[in-house]
Amino acid sequence: SRLRLLKSRGLLRNAMAKALAKHFGHIAHGTYIGKGPTADGSETSYTVKLMDKKLFWLDYKYDHPTQPESFHAEGTWLCNFDKSTVTLEIGGLPGQGRTGQQFEFEMDDVAGHVVLIRDSVRLEPQPDVHHFQDHRVCDGCGQDIVEQSLKVGENFYHKECFVCDSCKNPLAGTFQRGEGGKKLCTNCIPKSFCDICKHAITGATLKVGDKHYHQACFVCGECSQPLSGSFYKVGEKTLCKACTDKATAGGGMKVKHACRNCKKPIEGEVIFGDKDDAFHEECFVCAVCHCKLNEFVIDEARQFKFQEARYLCEPCSKKEQVQDAVAPGQPSKHCAVCRKTCEPGSGTLELVDGTVLHWDCFRCKACGKVEPHPENGDASHITLLRSRVLAVTKGIYQCDKCTEGGHHTTLPKVEGDHKVHVHLAMGPYLGKAATTSGPSGEVVWAIRLMKDFKCWLDYAAKDKISSSSWHAEGTYSEVIENNAATAIKFTVETCPFGAGPPPGTVYEFPVVSGETNKELICEGVRCLAQMGVPEFELKETLRKAAEPPRQVEAAPTAVDSGPSVKPGEANFTLEQLKDPDEWKGLGVDVSRREEYLSDADFQTVFSMSKDEFNKQPKWKKDKQKKDHGLF
Repeated sequence: SRLRLLKSRGLLRNAMAKALAKHFGHIAHGTYIGKGPTADGSETSYTVKLMDKKLFWLDYKYDHPTQPESFHAEGTWLCNFDKSTVTLEIGGLPGQGRTGQQFEFEMDDVAGHVVLIRDSVRLEPQPDVHHFQDHRVCDGCGQDIVEQSLKVGENFYHKECFVCDSCKNPLAGTFQRGEGGKKLCTNCIPKSFCDICKHAITGATLKVGDKHYHQACFVCGECSQPLSGSFYKVGEKTLCKACTDKATAGGGMKVKHACRNCKKPIEGEVIFGDKDDAFHEECFVCAVCHCKLNEFVIDEARQFKFQEARYLCEPCSKKEQVQDAVAPGQPSKHCAVCRKTCEPGSGTLELVDGTVLHWDCFRCKACGKVEPHPENGDASHITLLRSRVLAVTKGIYQCDKCTEGGHHTTLPKVEGDHKVHVHLAMGPYLGKAATTSGPSGEVVWAIRLMKDFKCWLDYAAKDKISSSSWHAEGTYSEVIENNAATAIKFTVETCPFGAGPPPGTVYEFPVVSGETNKELICEGVRCLAQMGVPEFELKETLRKAAEPPRQVEAAPTAVDSGPSVKPGEANFTLEQLKDPDEWKGLGVDVSRREEYLSDADFQTVFSMSKDEFNKQPKWKKDKQKKDHGLF
């Protein structure tokens, strides 16, 4: 009777699992992990990740004393609710490895959620699994969801309720949030909004900095006349030249700009340079020959507005380029303070992040004293060196004597100032290379050196057949020889997402000299320092390297006959010429898109005629085209 009772309980459990799966139409997506002994006494472990579009990845490990086995596989999965099973079928090309092999897992119900079972190993759901008993309510109609659903952010929808809030058409791809959080399809997304009236711009638009305006809205703040060409900021108002002269002549209003060169207020006409730098007309001169600048060469090394800017005329810029090219393979570096060339030697201080400056420029703002430096160039005796250098570049540095005397300077916080001396710069190191075996593909390694000697290692690889990736975390130490780091030793402590090397695995990354900074060698791949690169860009690089390869049908070979519509034969709007989905179908010349604007639209966008525009140097035309999304 006890045996009959146990069988009845087992049948009941399976029936509950079937009922739950059938009720919701699917098994919960997410990660299932389990390990346990097999019939021969060895330990077997499974990690299964069930994903959208019936995709999965599987990590299998069989710890047999004489014939151990492990592999990673990807493919598609299918539920059989009548049998209470989930079948994983490994993908790939015919004739390759495990292609076509199937792994079947039983479904069992435990406390209202599904557990997978194979070879007596129970795979428990992990925190990323959305359990069946969770109550789902459609965010569109407010009714309970008892079948398949769509999840957007933290909200769930019936498939038929997930529609554009404007045209009510189903959303089956890209959409955008509009005013009040409304969901908008691509046809209903406004191209831009006027910064003055806040309404969508559907016709011609004016762009000033990062803001957009209707032509009718962008007017003088005093006389309400349209602003075409130059304009001036007086107080909080945008004025034409005539109203600016009246405002400043009366003394009743103050111009808010300060000259980038002399630092004094600008009370008359303002000249704007790169990144909206403001100048007096007489102060807008070349930093080398001091000639008046009608046009200038942009300093590509300057990334942010707060950084010092050197404005050069074209002849002086070419001279500096010639000087920099004198020693091929040894590019000259510019002082972070005076921007003049730093020659290698004891007179130059260079930090591990590539920042250089003359020791003579390392001066106290209060007393003018130059920071003493050793003959051998070793500055390790200076505490918080990088913070002090940053203070010098910002013009706020004060020596210890002046600080003790009451003139206190708060040093900026800089990543890398530690009591424990670190020889190698912290931050991300990224490397790419072609695969050396199997089908042609690409492998990407990303190493992150962090505070307290923490380290992350990311791996992603993809070829024409498959892709794989993993993430490992642990600690690192430096191998020091002759007071310099020659290698990094990374010890794996955990792989939080399942796949990856086992804990205790040690990787050694040799340190080599690069063109500007030290580089790490990971599994034969050179990993370059990515100082200043945002974290999302690194993640996007790894994501693209690991995304599954797509099967693409060969397209018929076509002969490029050039643009089907030549400039002058037709005119298009700025919005059409900026949108790739639009201009690709218009048959225009990609490199000359600005010439397809009408004469009136061209004047509005560039504040000059087409003839005047074409007389400018190429670098200046390219910059203006970039500003308007036409490059």
